[in-house]
Amino acid sequence: MMPVLKRHDFVWLTPAARERIATEISHSDSTKALRMACAFLATEIPGIVRRSAPCDIGIGLGISFPIRCEGSRLRFATSVTRDEIRTVVSPVQVIERPFEARLKPLQALEQIKQSLPGLAGKIGIYGATALQMLTGLAYLHDGSDLDLVIDGGTPEVLFETHRILSAIAESTGVNIDAEVILDGIHGMKLKELVSEQKTVLAKTLHSVALMCRRDVLQSLALAHTARP
Repeated sequence: MMPVLKRHDFVWLTPAARERIATEISHSDSTKALRMACAFLATEIPGIVRRSAPCDIGIGLGISFPIRCEGSRLRFATSVTRDEIRTVVSPVQVIERPFEARLKPLQALEQIKQSLPGLAGKIGIYGATALQMLTGLAYLHDGSDLDLVIDGGTPEVLFETHRILSAIAESTGVNIDAEVILDGIHGMKLKELVSEQKTVLAKTLHSVALMCRRDVLQSLALAHTARP
């Protein structure tokens, strides 16, 4: 049975779906359309679950390529049906994979795994670092950000996690961007949660909304005490 899909999940598609999307890419307005289409067919680049748009046929996906144009990585937005999905890997599963810490983002990730063992099974990785770990393709360079996702946690744990991540970011020179997931649905920036601002931006698969920061912290605390 296919798991419930969440933002940032990585999905691999059926051959027919890959052919269909490659055709979409080749017919797009991008000046690199043909190059992207060929790369998509020639490699096992996964799609990444994103927030759905009104024009999507089902599940919204973003495709990020290890190809840069004027300093920016090439991307393509598409959508698929559940029948077109072959395999799903979550950010939490990615972080458990072995890797060689040759570049700064991977060195920072190595320090995070050593410094936050209590978050095992609750912290995951997405973005360029995850894509390089999954595909072996050259998504990363020393100036790349490190994108993390944290599934819940008490306010105390999250404040301490932010302190540790900030120290690692300073020591490695890597920008670390962490997103906290509330109730398995709403994603919000850790930096916003530990700030003094009144509201935080919460993203789901279908919407974006402002939530009261104090209410979010209270919900996280209650979720922890409600566990058996």
